[in-house]
Parts: sequence; C-alpha cells; structure tokens
Amino acid sequence: MKLLPYDRFSLETTAPLEVVRERLASQVEPPKNLRWPSRNHLPYQGQVGEDGFTISRVLDYRNSFAPIIWGRFACSETGTIVQITMGLHSAVAVLLSLWLLFWYSMIIPVVLFTTMPTSVALLFVGVPVVALVIFSFAFWYEANRSRRDLTQIILEDY
Repeated sequence: MKLLPYDRFSLETTAPLEVVRERLASQVEPPKNLRWPSRNHLPYQGQVGEDGFTISRVLDYRNSFAPIIWGRFACSETGTIVQITMGLHSAVAVLLSLWLLFWYSMIIPVVLFTTMPTSVALLFVGVPVVALVIFSFAFWYEANRSRRDLTQIILEDY
C-alpha cells in the first residue's frame, strides 16, 4: 500500500482530443462553495480547459483527504494521452504538516527528558503514525475510486 497521498498515471486512448475533452466535460460541473446533500449532480466538479483540467469528486459526505485531480491532454499519433496527477489539497497538506510539527516538537522533549513509562511514551509517539495511516486510507479510497471512474470516462469505446 502506498502511504504518500500522491499518484500519477497516464491513460492512452484512440479517441481524438476533442472527444476525450467532451467526455470528461460531460461529467464535470462548475465548483460550488456550498453544496446541499443531493443525488442530482455530476460525479465531479471543477474546470476542463483546452489543455487540461482540475477537478475533484463531488462527495455526499465529508472527507478532507479526498484527492484534487489535475490532468493534461496530449495528442499522440494514435489518439490522445491524458496525464493525471492526484494529490491532497494544499491547505490540508499544510495543516497536516503543521499538526505533526507541533505534536512532535512538544512530545519528543517530554519523552526524552522526563521519567515517563515506556508504554506511555510509545503511545504519544505512535498516535500520529496511526492517524497518518487512517488519513492515508481515506485518501487512497477516494483516489482509487476516481482512478476507476476516470479510466471508464476517458477510455470509453470510441
């Protein structure tokens, strides 16, 4: 299992660039700041442009670790290549980094310079590791789901 919340892959199809762009655009709606729970929406929100796209999955639940998806279109001799990158939202990555920095800057001196039982020290050091594994599962669940969806949308029979 990959732990880092980052994935990059390419999809190649025989369909022309315009067809691939239209397929993707038909599954993406403009982004909304406030979204009411509803099943009446497209699966993705964001922007699809001439050269690429920036989208995210529309979720009916909260998941701060859902990937932001960037992509670039490229023409090839046989059709179109779509290069896709998935990663955490930059604000989530910054907050997570600050949380880890704060946690360990407070805990490491306490663990090293006090007479704390080993089991308690391991608990303090290990809690963020367990949290990171849980966050990783949340990211990869959505990333794998988006990868399947995008593969189906882009590689649809031409």
